Amino acid sequence: MPLAEAINLFLRSYRLDKRFVESKIPLIWKNTMGEVISSRTTKIFVNDHYLYLKVSSAPLKKELMMNKDLLIAKINKEVDIQGFIREVRFL
Repeated sequence: MPLAEAINLFLRSYRLDKRFVESKIPLIWKNTMGEVISSRTTKIFVNDHYLYLKVSSAPLKKELMMNKDLLIAKINKEVDIQGFIREVRFL
Protein backbone atom coordinates (compact mmCIF):
# COMPACT_ATOMS: atom_id res chain seq x y z
CA MET A 1 0.00 0.00 0.00
CA PRO A 2 1.42 3.43 -0.91
CA LEU A 3 2.23 5.74 2.00
CA ALA A 4 -0.22 8.45 0.88
CA GLU A 5 -3.05 5.92 0.76
CA ALA A 6 -2.13 4.59 4.22
CA ILE A 7 -2.11 8.10 5.68
CA ASN A 8 -5.51 8.89 4.13
CA LEU A 9 -6.92 5.63 5.50
CA PHE A 10 -5.55 6.48 8.95
CA LEU A 11 -7.06 9.98 8.87
CA ARG A 12 -10.45 8.66 7.73
CA SER A 13 -10.53 5.88 10.32
CA TYR A 14 -9.93 8.34 13.17
CA ARG A 15 -12.17 11.00 11.56
CA LEU A 16 -9.32 13.46 11.29
CA ASP A 17 -9.52 14.07 7.56
CA LYS A 18 -11.77 17.15 7.91
CA ARG A 19 -9.50 18.69 10.57
CA PHE A 20 -6.45 17.97 8.44
CA VAL A 21 -7.92 19.86 5.49
CA GLU A 22 -9.03 22.71 7.79
CA SER A 23 -5.49 23.07 9.09
CA LYS A 24 -4.19 23.49 5.52
CA ILE A 25 -6.55 26.38 4.69
CA PRO A 26 -4.21 29.25 5.78
CA LEU A 27 -1.44 27.87 3.55
CA ILE A 28 -3.88 27.35 0.69
CA TRP A 29 -5.14 30.92 1.18
CA LYS A 30 -1.62 32.31 0.91
CA ASN A 31 -0.81 30.28 -2.21
CA THR A 32 -4.13 30.94 -3.92
CA MET A 33 -4.64 34.63 -3.15
CA GLY A 34 -1.05 35.79 -3.32
CA GLU A 35 1.25 37.72 -1.01
CA VAL A 36 -0.56 41.09 -1.19
CA ILE A 37 -3.98 39.80 -0.13
CA SER A 38 -2.65 37.26 2.37
CA SER A 39 -0.52 39.94 4.06
CA ARG A 40 -3.69 41.97 4.71
CA THR A 41 -5.54 38.95 6.12
CA THR A 42 -4.85 38.92 9.83
CA LYS A 43 -6.95 35.91 10.82
CA ILE A 44 -8.18 32.92 8.81
CA PHE A 45 -9.79 29.72 9.99
CA VAL A 46 -12.50 27.22 9.10
CA ASN A 47 -15.27 25.99 11.35
CA ASP A 48 -18.18 23.81 10.22
CA HIS A 49 -17.73 24.55 6.48
CA TYR A 50 -17.53 28.32 7.08
CA LEU A 51 -14.38 30.22 6.17
CA TYR A 52 -13.77 33.08 8.61
CA LEU A 53 -11.56 35.95 7.49
CA LYS A 54 -10.38 39.08 9.25
CA VAL A 55 -9.08 41.60 6.74
CA SER A 56 -7.20 44.74 7.77
CA SER A 57 -8.13 46.72 4.66
CA ALA A 58 -11.73 47.91 4.20
CA PRO A 59 -11.54 48.18 0.37
CA LEU A 60 -10.06 44.69 0.15
CA LYS A 61 -12.78 43.36 2.44
CA LYS A 62 -15.46 44.89 0.20
CA GLU A 63 -13.81 43.40 -2.91
CA LEU A 64 -13.65 39.95 -1.32
CA MET A 65 -17.29 40.21 -0.22
CA MET A 66 -18.34 40.99 -3.79
CA ASN A 67 -16.39 37.98 -5.12
CA LYS A 68 -17.41 35.49 -2.43
CA ASP A 69 -18.58 32.81 -4.87
CA LEU A 70 -15.34 32.91 -6.83
CA LEU A 71 -13.38 32.77 -3.60
CA ILE A 72 -15.29 29.70 -2.42
CA ALA A 73 -14.80 27.98 -5.77
CA LYS A 74 -11.04 28.62 -5.71
CA ILE A 75 -10.59 27.25 -2.19
CA ASN A 76 -12.75 24.18 -2.89
CA LYS A 77 -10.79 23.50 -6.07
CA GLU A 78 -7.51 23.65 -4.12
CA VAL A 79 -8.66 21.26 -1.39
CA ASP A 80 -10.22 19.05 -4.09
CA ILE A 81 -13.43 18.58 -2.08
CA GLN A 82 -16.59 19.97 -3.63
CA GLY A 83 -18.62 21.88 -1.03
CA PHE A 84 -15.94 21.87 1.67
CA ILE A 85 -16.28 25.65 2.08
CA ARG A 86 -19.93 26.67 1.83
CA GLU A 87 -19.82 30.26 3.04
CA VAL A 88 -17.35 33.04 3.84
CA ARG A 89 -17.82 35.20 6.91
CA PHE A 90 -15.85 38.35 7.64
CA LEU A 91 -14.82 39.28 11.17
